[in-house]
This record gives sequence, C-alpha cells and structure tokens, in this order.
Amino acid sequence: MKSRLLASVAALAALAAYAAPASAADLPRKSAPQQQFMQPLPIFTWTGFYVGINGGYSFDNGTSTVTGSPGLIAAGAAPAGKFKTVGEGFMIGGTVGYNYQIGQFVVGLEGDLAYADLGQSVVTVAGPVATTLSQDMTYFGTVRGRIGVAFDRFLVYGTGGLAFADQKSTLALAGVGSTWYGQKDEVRYGYTIGAGAEYAFTNNWSAKIEYLYYDLGKNNVVAPLVAGPGAPGVFGTSSNEARGSIVRAGLNYRF
Repeated sequence: MKSRLLASVAALAALAAYAAPASAADLPRKSAPQQQFMQPLPIFTWTGFYVGINGGYSFDNGTSTVTGSPGLIAAGAAPAGKFKTVGEGFMIGGTVGYNYQIGQFVVGLEGDLAYADLGQSVVTVAGPVATTLSQDMTYFGTVRGRIGVAFDRFLVYGTGGLAFADQKSTLALAGVGSTWYGQKDEVRYGYTIGAGAEYAFTNNWSAKIEYLYYDLGKNNVVAPLVAGPGAPGVFGTSSNEARGSIVRAGLNYRF
C-alpha cells in the first residue's frame, strides 16, 4: 500500500512537471507598447499672395504759391501768398501683394489704390483783387516694395516706392473789372516711404497698421484773362505742392 502511494505521488509530480512549461507557453503574452508618431505642427510662413482692404486718413501739408505777371502787378492787381489747399480727408481702397520669407526676413511687393476725399478752396483778398485757389484729389495709389522682420505671426516692415494720384488745381482772380482763370487736371507721380506692423491672427487673415509719407512734386497753373479789359499777356500763376502723410489700417487675406 505504501509503495502504491509513493508511486502515485511520483507520477503526479512528473505529470505536473511536464504540464507546467506547456501551460506557461500557452498564456497570452503582453505586447510591447506601440510608439505613436506625432505629426509636427506646421510652421507659419508669410510667403504667398494676398488681397485686402485698407482705410485711413490723409494729412496734406503741401503749399501753393500764387504770383502775378509783371503786367498784372503793374495794374495794381498783384495776387501773392502761400496757401494750404489740398487739406485733409479720408481714404478707402484695396490692396494686392506678394510676400516671400527667407528665415526671419520677409520681402515683398505691394500695390494699392484708394478713393480719396481730399479737397479745399481758399479765398484771399489783397487790395482790389480776390484770389481763389482750390485743389482736389479723388484717388491715390502706390506700388511699393516691403522688407521686414517676422517674429512668427508678427511682422514689422519698412516700405517705399512709387506714389500717384489725380489732382485738379484751379486758380481764379477777380478785380479791377477783369477775371483771370486757369485749371489743370492731371495724374501726378512721386514717391512714398513709410513703415508698418502686421499680425496674422489666423493662417489666412492678418491685420496691419501703417504710416506713409508721400511727395508728388509740384504743378503750375496759369490763369489768363477770360473777361474784362486787359492785355492777353497779363496773367496769374500758382505753383502747387502735393505732399503729406497717411495713417491707415488694413485687413488682408493670404492664399
């Protein structure tokens, strides 16, 4: 009996030793953790085309100088003096441009055209002569280069290039029984320089504020005799400057 019991225990031990490795092999193994690939966030760039709108205020500080011919002065009808005539007013228009970013630097080309509500008329009386001098500007545009430094979505830049605008200048003199009148309406060209800052609040939309100084040079208006007694060679002349400053804001959509 004792021998049978010992034999049974030995058999069970052998069976357990045989079955244990197989059971361990059959157990499911834990899989190694998978590494997740994180897509890097896109780096913001100013490179690309854009269109936008802009609006602001213009402060013209040009002057006009009125003089008379020797015959007009001899007749006692001598207009003389300096006047500020273009005045101040609002502008609103559109913008188109392209930027290219190289590292932290941004270079680009921008053009804009704006409706301008600038105009003023000045009347002065000197002796027997009343002088009326007026100027009007109905549009203003620029074609400029831009160069700036980007701090991610914030850009500061300088700008400069061509400026152009229409300008109608009128000179009228009345006195000593006669009237002299002259007018010139033309597109004037000059230059503009300035600086600004722009912030991209989304990947496509940005807002800017900028300052521009412009100088469109001078034009001359001759006012010949149009009514009353007097010689044809008796006339008045005005020399008109067009220069000033623009402060404006803009909203751009970048493609």
